[in-house]
Amino acid sequence: MDWFFDNFQILALVALAFASWLKHRSDAKAAEREEKGASEQMGELPDWFEDEETWQPPRPEEPPPLVRRAEAMQPPPLYRQAPPPVPEMAASAEMERQRQLEERLREIREKRESSARQAKQAREARQAREARQPKLARAARLAEDKPTFAFKGSLRATVHDRSKLRQAVLLREILGPPVALRRGR
Repeated sequence: MDWFFDNFQILALVALAFASWLKHRSDAKAAEREEKGASEQMGELPDWFEDEETWQPPRPEEPPPLVRRAEAMQPPPLYRQAPPPVPEMAASAEMERQRQLEERLREIREKRESSARQAKQAREARQAREARQPKLARAARLAEDKPTFAFKGSLRATVHDRSKLRQAVLLREILGPPVALRRGR
Protein backbone atom coordinates (compact mmCIF):
# COMPACT_ATOMS: atom_id res chain seq x y z
CA MET A 1 0.00 0.00 0.00
CA ASP A 2 2.89 2.29 0.72
CA TRP A 3 4.11 1.81 -2.84
CA PHE A 4 0.91 3.41 -4.20
CA PHE A 5 1.39 6.47 -2.03
CA ASP A 6 5.10 6.68 -2.80
CA ASN A 7 4.56 6.45 -6.57
CA PHE A 8 1.35 8.46 -6.82
CA GLN A 9 2.73 10.74 -9.56
CA ILE A 10 3.60 7.77 -11.82
CA LEU A 11 0.17 6.23 -11.31
CA ALA A 12 -1.50 9.58 -12.09
CA LEU A 13 0.49 9.90 -15.34
CA VAL A 14 -0.43 6.32 -16.39
CA ALA A 15 -4.11 6.96 -15.62
CA LEU A 16 -3.99 10.29 -17.53
CA ALA A 17 -2.40 8.59 -20.58
CA PHE A 18 -5.00 5.82 -20.51
CA ALA A 19 -7.88 8.34 -20.26
CA SER A 20 -6.48 10.38 -23.14
CA TRP A 21 -6.17 7.24 -25.30
CA LEU A 22 -9.80 6.29 -24.52
CA LYS A 23 -11.02 9.80 -25.41
CA HIS A 24 -9.05 9.83 -28.66
CA ARG A 25 -10.48 6.43 -29.59
CA SER A 26 -14.07 7.43 -28.86
CA ASP A 27 -13.62 10.67 -30.87
CA ALA A 28 -12.25 8.69 -33.84
CA LYS A 29 -15.21 6.29 -33.74
CA ALA A 30 -17.69 9.16 -33.57
CA ALA A 31 -16.05 10.86 -36.55
CA GLU A 32 -16.15 7.61 -38.49
CA ARG A 33 -19.87 7.17 -37.74
CA GLU A 34 -20.62 10.72 -38.87
CA GLU A 35 -18.69 10.21 -42.11
CA LYS A 36 -20.48 6.94 -42.79
CA GLY A 37 -23.88 8.52 -42.14
CA ALA A 38 -23.09 11.41 -44.46
CA SER A 39 -21.96 9.09 -47.26
CA GLU A 40 -25.10 6.96 -46.93
CA GLN A 41 -27.28 10.05 -47.17
CA MET A 42 -25.54 11.04 -50.38
CA GLY A 43 -25.91 7.50 -51.82
CA GLU A 44 -22.21 6.68 -51.95
CA LEU A 45 -20.80 3.19 -51.43
CA PRO A 46 -18.58 2.50 -48.42
CA ASP A 47 -14.82 2.77 -48.88
CA TRP A 48 -14.15 -0.93 -48.53
CA PHE A 49 -16.63 -1.74 -51.32
CA GLU A 50 -15.04 0.53 -53.95
CA ASP A 51 -11.86 -1.56 -54.20
CA GLU A 52 -13.78 -4.72 -55.07
CA GLU A 53 -14.31 -5.79 -58.67
CA THR A 54 -17.73 -5.10 -60.05
CA TRP A 55 -19.92 -8.14 -60.55
CA GLN A 56 -21.29 -8.71 -64.01
CA PRO A 57 -24.19 -11.09 -64.56
CA PRO A 58 -23.69 -13.89 -67.10
CA ARG A 59 -24.59 -13.14 -70.68
CA PRO A 60 -28.07 -14.47 -71.49
CA GLU A 61 -27.38 -14.91 -75.24
CA GLU A 62 -25.33 -18.10 -74.91
CA PRO A 63 -26.67 -20.94 -72.72
CA PRO A 64 -24.18 -23.36 -71.13
CA PRO A 65 -23.08 -26.31 -73.31
CA LEU A 66 -25.17 -28.90 -71.47
CA VAL A 67 -28.34 -26.87 -71.93
CA ARG A 68 -27.62 -26.47 -75.64
CA ARG A 69 -27.10 -30.23 -76.05
CA ALA A 70 -30.30 -30.95 -74.12
CA GLU A 71 -32.22 -28.50 -76.31
CA ALA A 72 -30.90 -30.05 -79.50
CA MET A 73 -31.74 -33.60 -78.27
CA GLN A 74 -29.23 -35.10 -80.67
CA PRO A 75 -26.43 -37.51 -79.84
CA PRO A 76 -22.90 -36.14 -79.82
CA PRO A 77 -21.18 -35.99 -83.20
CA LEU A 78 -19.08 -39.12 -82.50
CA TYR A 79 -22.16 -41.33 -82.54
CA ARG A 80 -23.78 -39.79 -85.59
CA GLN A 81 -21.05 -40.90 -87.97
CA ALA A 82 -21.12 -44.46 -89.25
CA PRO A 83 -17.83 -46.32 -89.55
CA PRO A 84 -16.33 -46.32 -93.02
CA PRO A 85 -17.14 -49.39 -95.10
CA VAL A 86 -14.50 -52.12 -95.02
CA PRO A 87 -13.05 -52.92 -98.44
CA GLU A 88 -13.34 -56.57 -99.59
CA MET A 89 -9.58 -57.17 -99.41
CA ALA A 90 -9.35 -55.90 -95.84
CA ALA A 91 -12.22 -58.17 -94.79
CA SER A 92 -10.57 -61.25 -96.31
CA ALA A 93 -7.22 -60.38 -94.67
CA GLU A 94 -8.96 -60.02 -91.32
CA MET A 95 -10.71 -63.37 -91.76
CA GLU A 96 -7.35 -65.01 -92.59
CA ARG A 97 -5.77 -63.49 -89.47
CA GLN A 98 -8.63 -64.76 -87.28
CA ARG A 99 -8.32 -68.25 -88.81
CA GLN A 100 -4.57 -68.28 -87.99
CA LEU A 101 -5.26 -67.20 -84.42
CA GLU A 102 -7.85 -69.97 -84.01
CA GLU A 103 -5.34 -72.52 -85.33
CA ARG A 104 -2.64 -71.34 -82.89
CA LEU A 105 -5.13 -71.51 -80.03
CA ARG A 106 -6.06 -75.09 -80.99
CA GLU A 107 -2.34 -76.09 -81.07
CA ILE A 108 -1.73 -74.54 -77.64
CA ARG A 109 -4.69 -76.43 -76.18
CA GLU A 110 -3.43 -79.72 -77.65
CA LYS A 111 0.06 -79.15 -76.17
CA ARG A 112 -1.42 -78.37 -72.78
CA GLU A 113 -3.57 -81.52 -72.84
CA SER A 114 -0.60 -83.69 -73.89
CA SER A 115 1.63 -82.25 -71.14
CA ALA A 116 -1.17 -82.86 -68.60
CA ARG A 117 -1.42 -86.49 -69.79
CA GLN A 118 2.36 -86.94 -69.48
CA ALA A 119 2.36 -85.46 -65.96
CA LYS A 120 -0.47 -87.78 -64.94
CA GLN A 121 1.38 -90.82 -66.35
CA ALA A 122 4.59 -89.84 -64.52
CA ARG A 123 2.68 -89.40 -61.25
CA GLU A 124 1.00 -92.80 -61.64
CA ALA A 125 4.37 -94.47 -62.42
CA ARG A 126 5.97 -92.93 -59.33
CA GLN A 127 3.08 -94.04 -57.14
CA ALA A 128 3.32 -97.58 -58.54
CA ARG A 129 7.08 -97.65 -57.86
CA GLU A 130 6.57 -96.46 -54.30
CA ALA A 131 3.88 -99.08 -53.73
CA ARG A 132 6.33 -101.83 -54.81
CA GLN A 133 9.14 -100.61 -52.52
CA PRO A 134 9.20 -101.98 -48.99
CA LYS A 135 8.12 -99.62 -46.26
CA LEU A 136 11.56 -99.56 -44.65
CA ALA A 137 13.23 -98.43 -47.85
CA ARG A 138 10.66 -95.66 -48.20
CA ALA A 139 11.21 -94.56 -44.59
CA ALA A 140 14.99 -94.51 -45.16
CA ARG A 141 14.57 -92.38 -48.28
CA LEU A 142 12.31 -89.95 -46.41
CA ALA A 143 14.80 -89.75 -43.55
CA GLU A 144 17.54 -88.78 -46.02
CA ASP A 145 15.41 -85.97 -47.42
CA LYS A 146 14.63 -84.41 -44.05
CA PRO A 147 17.24 -82.23 -42.33
CA THR A 148 18.71 -83.80 -39.24
CA PHE A 149 19.42 -82.05 -36.00
CA ALA A 150 21.37 -84.89 -34.43
CA PHE A 151 24.89 -83.94 -33.41
CA LYS A 152 27.50 -86.50 -34.35
CA GLY A 153 30.99 -86.47 -32.95
CA SER A 154 32.46 -84.71 -29.98
CA LEU A 155 31.32 -81.51 -28.36
CA ARG A 156 34.50 -79.75 -29.51
CA ALA A 157 33.76 -80.60 -33.17
CA THR A 158 30.19 -79.36 -32.73
CA VAL A 159 31.32 -76.02 -31.27
CA HIS A 160 33.86 -75.45 -34.07
CA ASP A 161 31.33 -76.12 -36.81
CA ARG A 162 29.33 -72.90 -37.32
CA SER A 163 26.25 -74.52 -38.81
CA LYS A 164 25.98 -77.03 -35.96
CA LEU A 165 26.53 -74.28 -33.40
CA ARG A 166 23.71 -72.27 -34.94
CA GLN A 167 21.46 -75.32 -34.85
CA ALA A 168 22.28 -75.86 -31.16
CA VAL A 169 21.47 -72.25 -30.23
CA LEU A 170 18.26 -72.38 -32.23
CA LEU A 171 17.17 -75.63 -30.60
CA ARG A 172 17.90 -74.22 -27.14
CA GLU A 173 15.78 -71.14 -27.89
CA ILE A 174 12.91 -73.23 -29.25
CA LEU A 175 12.92 -76.11 -26.81
CA GLY A 176 14.21 -74.32 -23.70
CA PRO A 177 12.18 -72.36 -21.17
CA PRO A 178 10.81 -68.93 -22.14
CA VAL A 179 13.14 -65.98 -21.57
CA ALA A 180 10.97 -64.59 -18.75
CA LEU A 181 11.16 -67.85 -16.79
CA ARG A 182 14.90 -68.44 -17.05
CA ARG A 183 17.02 -68.24 -13.92
CA GLY A 184 19.18 -65.22 -13.30
CA ARG A 185 16.62 -62.69 -14.48
